[in-house]
Amino acid sequence: MVLRPVTAADEEFLLSVYASTRSDELAQAPWSDEQKGQFLKWQFDLQRREYDARFPDAEYFVIMIDDWMNQSVQPRPCATWSLC
Repeated sequence: MVLRPVTAADEEFLLSVYASTRSDELAQAPWSDEQKGQFLKWQFDLQRREYDARFPDAEYFVIMIDDWMNQSVQPRPCATWSLC
């Protein structure tokens, strides 16, 4: 397992992780795939802004496990981990 800081290059991956958490919900929406993609991007951006506002000192990491990534957020100076 390797922990590394999130970079701009991770944006597409992080959006796909976020989208995977909303797939059941969006399956019920009568929108096109393009509309769903736009909605997900909008919601993802809003969530990131909210996290940045609430936790301005947070550090964002990607957990690398056998070439597989998970996103994590570690607020500072808190000693606990919050996975998103």
